[in-house]
Formats: sequence, C-alpha cells, structure tokens
Amino acid sequence: DHQRDMDKLAPILIVEILSPSTEAFDRGKKFAAYRRIPSLSEYLLVDPDSSRVELYRRNAENQWVLHAPQGDAPLELSSIDLSLDRATIFEDTEASPA
Repeated sequence: DHQRDMDKLAPILIVEILSPSTEAFDRGKKFAAYRRIPSLSEYLLVDPDSSRVELYRRNAENQWVLHAPQGDAPLELSSIDLSLDRATIFEDTEASPA
C-alpha cells in the first residue's frame, strides 16, 4: 500500500513536477493522501509550463496554507532550511524565467 510505504519513509517535504496529464491528480487525490502523512510539513508543486510554484505548508493547527512567492522573492523551504530563487528552480526547463 502506497500510503503505508510513505508513512514508513516519514517525508517532511514532497515535491511534484506538474504536467498537464497529472496536474489534477497531484492537486487532488494525491495531495489528500499526502496530508495524512504525520511527518509531512511541506508540499511543493512546480509547474514548468507556467514557471509557477505553489508551496503548501502545514501550520501549528494542522491546516495546510498556501505560500506562493511573489515576483522575484525566493522560495523558502522551512522543512529543510533552504531558500531557492526562481532561476534555480527552473534552471533546466524550457520555460526558464529570463
């Protein structure tokens, strides 16, 4: 069972690279399953086609809150203490921001 396997790994961050064929599933049923992983604190969706990122972070009340960096603001991944700028995130994609 995929859920049981994920619980054993105890991930704190999961990153999904979106594609047109999987985007709805990644945002819907897959995220619903991931929210049940007690160790998970951040879920990052990266859309290379639109050069957008969406970071969902679990807060102290166990609610998931969207954190989407605006403009050139770096993406702060607090679960692994890492800050990434947009150029780094999209470095090897065709839709790399200029």
